[in-house]
Amino acid sequence: MNDGTAERDPSRYESLDVWRGVAALCVVLYHFSNVVLDRESAVGRVLLTGWAGVFLFFPISGYCILGALYSHDNSTLGAFLTRRWQRIMVPYWASI
Repeated sequence: MNDGTAERDPSRYESLDVWRGVAALCVVLYHFSNVVLDRESAVGRVLLTGWAGVFLFFPISGYCILGALYSHDNSTLGAFLTRRWQRIMVPYWASI
């Protein structure tokens, strides 16, 4: 019986998704502040520190990719690459 609660994947670290989202948002806000806002304003100066999100995003993403590589769903390198291709290229082509 399904009570509406989703099963949690024990191999997934949801907090890493949050931190990766925060890092990506910092980078987006950095680019926004670089183009739209005045760099000399207080908000502009705070948002210009968003470049540091890159240094948070890449190690977390690397850890997540390594974790995916060692997943049971990716028993071979071919299976891993096929799943990555589907996860990345399908939304890419749909967006353009």
